[in-house]
Formats: sequence, C-alpha cells, structure tokens
Amino acid sequence: MQTLVMVQLQRPAQGDALRLFDHHRAEAHTNYPNTWVFPGASMPPEVEEYLRAEKIGFTSFFEIQPTATDSPDMLAAYLWLGYFEALREEEADLLLTRHTGLQEIIASTRLARELSEISPDIRWRNFGDRRGFMVLNPVPQLPDPVVVPHAVFVSEGETGIWAVRSDGRELLTSGNLEYLMLSGIANPTHCAVDGRLLRWRRGLIFGGRVLAFLMEHDVVGVRGLPSFLGRTDL
Repeated sequence: MQTLVMVQLQRPAQGDALRLFDHHRAEAHTNYPNTWVFPGASMPPEVEEYLRAEKIGFTSFFEIQPTATDSPDMLAAYLWLGYFEALREEEADLLLTRHTGLQEIIASTRLARELSEISPDIRWRNFGDRRGFMVLNPVPQLPDPVVVPHAVFVSEGETGIWAVRSDGRELLTSGNLEYLMLSGIANPTHCAVDGRLLRWRRGLIFGGRVLAFLMEHDVVGVRGLPSFLGRTDL
C-alpha cells in the first residue's frame, strides 16, 4: 500500500506555485478540482511554507492506494453502490446494489453464487418474492474497530452514533483483514479515534478478493472507484 498526500487549493495554482509543484513532482488530481497529488505521505515543507506566505488557502488530506505487489488478501475498500429500485430492471447477470440503507446489499443470484465461492463465510437469503435476487444476510461485522489516525470532524448524534470524518486515512488490523478473506463483505460498526472507541455508521467494507472480482467483471451497480483502507501493521 502507498499513502499519497493531496493538497486542495481554494483557487487555481498559477505561476510560482505551478513551478514549485512541478519541482516536487506533484500532479493534478484527475477527479478533484484545484487538487494536487504529491509523492510521499507528507506535504513538502517548502510547499506548505509558500502557500502560507502567499496566503493561499488549502486543505491537505490523504489517499491510500494499492501497489502492484499487494496481495488481494491484504486489500480492502469502501465501495459505493447504486440503489436497487433504480437498477432492478437492468438485464444483467452480475448485479450488486444497495436497498434503502448502507448495510442492505442485494445481488443477482448468479453474482451471489460467484461471491460465495470466493468468500466461504458469506451468507445470502432470498429477497422476499423477487426472483433472481438475493440479499446479504446476516451482514458480518468486523471484529476490530477501524483505526482513524486523525479525524478532522467528530460529532455525537442523538442516538449515540458518532459522525466521524477522517483525513483520508482509515486503517484495518490484521484480524480484520483475515476476517474479510472469509466473509468477503463486512460492516465496520466501530472506529478508534484518539484512544476512544466510537460507534459510527459507515459504508460496508469489501475484501480484496471480492473487489478484484467486481472490478474485473464490470458488475452493474458499482459506482466509481474503491476507496481503499490502509493497515495498522505498516
């Protein structure tokens, strides 16, 4: 895995800023406007000093990316899915969607069988009277909390569920990764922030084997690219 630092500016970079970014081998982010990707896991001090001196507002965050040498068993990511009601008429053998909540996953029968072969502990049941579809049930829960090294926002809701926004770095223990090898998909019910264990509501996490299958087969319902998590042992 590699961690890259992103710097998002409040206005487009020009002149000296562009030359400085080029000197540090920064590249413009393909998805975010006015955002630059720097090699390495920290912003070069020269860049930060320049931006502050010129009073150019910026926000820095991180993106975790897999490398060519990473085993699928050591990878995991959040994956955003389209809604079942919008996609159920699609004529697709391989379909993966969510229902009304983040943790309600519906798959076409063929895809459910394929994923069961990849992850032996994954469990499905019939989706009511809707033929050709199955629902993930029960939804496995990660044994360990997701570790958030730095949270940029933390707020407790009325129901005891916390809203936590990380700086892009969210890490899994080796126990969580081993669990995902068998379960394939799991719900991260808790996170660890500044020594505190918090209940939160987050999207489901997909193990590397399941991710590889979904990406290689262009499964209908998958939206955008995976958002990868890192590891606590690196």
